Amino acid sequence: MRDKMAEFKECELIKHLRLLNDPRNSLLYWYPKVKDLVPTPKTVWLEVGCTVEWLDSGVPKVVIEKLKELAKEIGYPLFMRTDEASGKHDYVNTCYVESEDKLPRNLYRLIEENFMHDLWPKAIVLREFIELDWMAY
Repeated sequence: MRDKMAEFKECELIKHLRLLNDPRNSLLYWYPKVKDLVPTPKTVWLEVGCTVEWLDSGVPKVVIEKLKELAKEIGYPLFMRTDEASGKHDYVNTCYVESEDKLPRNLYRLIEENFMHDLWPKAIVLREFIELDWMAY
């Protein structure tokens, strides 16, 4: 007989995985619904279906070149994320792309961050970087 705690943990894990994989969490789902309702930064994306193999063999050059083309529409610096997450806790190495030469490294780290959190991104999103007023204490 399985103990109740093991059953509870398994049930919670299944709920967690379902929430992570809910298509409504994706920018591809919600952005088209809000983009004309509220002001948003200029946003473009490339649907690619990132794979774990990219962590071993690197992001395909064709993906990087296409993103560089799209980045010209936005301009640098830009904010990069996947349709699922931005990896903002490692900001300089993930979502903040200062220049074209930083894009491949940041893209790799961004994808790595997503996979470490059990997220399976379907698109790479480039957004206009908006400088915010902030104050450090």
